[in-house]
Amino acid sequence: MLADTERYSMDYGFVVGPGGEFAIENGVSQVALHRSVAGWIEALALEWSAAHCSPRIVTIHGEAVDDLDLTGFEPFDEVAGVSDTWWRRGDTVVAVRCGEALLFGHPASRSATLYEGIVEAPIYLDY
Repeated sequence: MLADTERYSMDYGFVVGPGGEFAIENGVSQVALHRSVAGWIEALALEWSAAHCSPRIVTIHGEAVDDLDLTGFEPFDEVAGVSDTWWRRGDTVVAVRCGEALLFGHPASRSATLYEGIVEAPIYLDY
């Protein structure tokens, strides 16, 4: 027996899609963030590590995300990114998040966070 109906404080909920992808949905449509729940968990761990190992963190939004040059960066395959992806090169890790922007048709909601200057890092950031 439930004490009450479900509630959440966001305009969307997290779901697992028919192919096992980790997604968000707003009751009308669904957007995959990662190809699997495991990919989403990897992204969470990566975010925590990058934030704690980086002396410089820069976030950009909207159209500036389109201008981000990821030439020479490699994807983190473990993240299994679909609309939310992670990239690495040298001492920099980049998270690009477009899932919410796609779900709501609002390109200004896109963001990218650059974690720069990572020198001392746990093994999963040490590549």
